[in-house]
Amino acid sequence: MRRVFIIACGALLLILLIPGCGKSVVVHKIMYNDSSDSITQPPKSVSSVPNNSNKDSLVPVQVQDLTNITALAAGDGEQIGNLGSSATYALISDGSVWAWGNNAFGQLGNNSTVNCSIPVQVTGLTGITALAAGYETGYAVKSNDTVWAWGKNEFGQLGDNSTVNSNLPVPVSGLAGVTDLAGGYGAAYALKSDGTVCAWGDNKYGQLGKDSGAGSLVPVQISGLDNVAKIAATLHTAYALKSDGTVWTWGERPTHQAWYMAKDSHIPMPIPGLTEITMIAAGGGSGYALKNDGTVWAWGWGGEGELGGSANMEKSPVQIQGLSGITALAARSEGGYAFKPDGTVWGWGGLFGGYLGNNSTNGSAVPLKISELTNVRKIASASYDCYALKTDGTVWAWGGNPSGQLGNN
Repeated sequence: MRRVFIIACGALLLILLIPGCGKSVVVHKIMYNDSSDSITQPPKSVSSVPNNSNKDSLVPVQVQDLTNITALAAGDGEQIGNLGSSATYALISDGSVWAWGNNAFGQLGNNSTVNCSIPVQVTGLTGITALAAGYETGYAVKSNDTVWAWGKNEFGQLGDNSTVNSNLPVPVSGLAGVTDLAGGYGAAYALKSDGTVCAWGDNKYGQLGKDSGAGSLVPVQISGLDNVAKIAATLHTAYALKSDGTVWTWGERPTHQAWYMAKDSHIPMPIPGLTEITMIAAGGGSGYALKNDGTVWAWGWGGEGELGGSANMEKSPVQIQGLSGITALAARSEGGYAFKPDGTVWGWGGLFGGYLGNNSTNGSAVPLKISELTNVRKIASASYDCYALKTDGTVWAWGGNPSGQLGNN
């Protein structure tokens, strides 16, 4: 997808055809290159002009130039106005990774810091099997079970023994045998094939599972966790689902989330009342768990309908009413989504301006069927923008779009 810039200088009119974001962009597996930096890096007076690609959308719109998608990840970023400015990642069936949206810290991984409203290929990543997104940072697992990271590195969340941002993927030091990843704010987590969990980056709230407040620039194993099947993370709190169906948590105890913890926990603790769990998801101030009977349970903050009811907060998990036969979950900053076997999606939360994808800015304190979404396999969500992967391999996005993160140019 090429962009057209028209620049008038006196009587001279120049029409510049720009091949995407940065020096090169791949569209439909065709590489367009241009050696002129003066063209591919237009002056701010040109590139900052608002256009239709930055309009929010209340209904799902298709992300351009992406097919054969197998996985999605969405990361948060700095606020722009009242909306988050995020980057999103898609894993293609050929093992390549594509990204779009905010790129202030190089989180698109394309050797640039220019935002892009159409997908660009993350440089140098092949044979990828899993993705995750943190706050302005991206992560990927290769087929050899090594982990690569790119973007912001203020707290060492790239895990490369430095605090230098990187706009290209770098290997996370000393990690092998990784099967899954999760990203938070300044910290990241890796699940290994032996059921243990490693973490790196910030440890202000005990995110690394150790007593010392000092963070780590390289991965360290979290003590007391074994037989872990899945992990999830939000801001400064992490969750682990064990193979026995119990859920454990560690990190920050915000006043609106882990009410069962007397204070921040530097060691993993079990969440009372959760058994027979098959899936977990982490929202901004709330957590979600799917039981093997198809019911959904939530805890923490509920001021915007995150708990699927009128409660402002819950110390212990409560069942979200009106949901049954659920097969998968996804969480956003102020609510959640649940999937049914027929490919329909149900959403809740965001009472003070929620983007549920139902052609309204109104959220809901109870789960609503999102009529615009059908044949959905997976959902990834940042605070104010969401993405659905359909069974045909296409990706659809809705919500805030200040950095072009809806990917619809």
